[in-house]
Amino acid sequence: MPWIGSSPTGEGTARIGPSIELESRRATLLLDLGVPVLLGFAGAILQSFVKLGIQVPGHAAVFWITPLLVARAISASSAAGSAASTSTALGMYALGGFGLRLPLILNFGTFWLVGPVLDLFMLAVAWWERTAEGRRRLLAGPFGVLLLAAAGLLTNMAHLGLKVGFGAPPRPGPGLGLGGGGGLGGGLGHGARRAAEAAAGGLTAWPLLTYTVFGLAAGVLAYLLCRPVLRRLTGSSAPTRGA
Repeated sequence: MPWIGSSPTGEGTARIGPSIELESRRATLLLDLGVPVLLGFAGAILQSFVKLGIQVPGHAAVFWITPLLVARAISASSAAGSAASTSTALGMYALGGFGLRLPLILNFGTFWLVGPVLDLFMLAVAWWERTAEGRRRLLAGPFGVLLLAAAGLLTNMAHLGLKVGFGAPPRPGPGLGLGGGGGLGGGLGHGARRAAEAAAGGLTAWPLLTYTVFGLAAGVLAYLLCRPVLRRLTGSSAPTRGA
């Protein structure tokens, strides 16, 4: 019969110690990779089923990029963004959330490849923080909102760049033109608009603006969502090395 406490020979300590360490490793693995996978799938659900009915390019970033940013912020794993984006891409495939403008593999890539971009960015901007707790403290502080806003901007622009590179630039916004039929761009001739789009590879200033705005918004929203979690983690955990 195993000892519950320590025995004179140390048998109980020897038996209970590995059990506690195993449970600790399981909890760490769940936080570092399990939570990013769940958040990535949550982003896939939001992206697939929440439709606002507005024709503004890039606005979906608040639905699927925000969970990626939260996952990368709270996880100690350097691959949390990649894990979350893989879950998002697989989830969207399973839920039928991909559009029809690109082949399946290219649609998958536009969502999956942003994860490695996010991971590399977060490693680069916080290279001096060598512990998971240090990175979490950095993100929970005043600098965190700027860092996550920049990460949201980069991630959304990476998504835009992949779509343009794969041959499916976003459609110009209605009414606000710079490629649209009326509104502010109404005075621009059709031929001039076509020439401007061709010069930019089919990309106009309007999608660049909206992808920028909604990327920043996703970062700010992620900061507001994860800041309480980060403060709790840094207040109750000992520093651990990042994965």
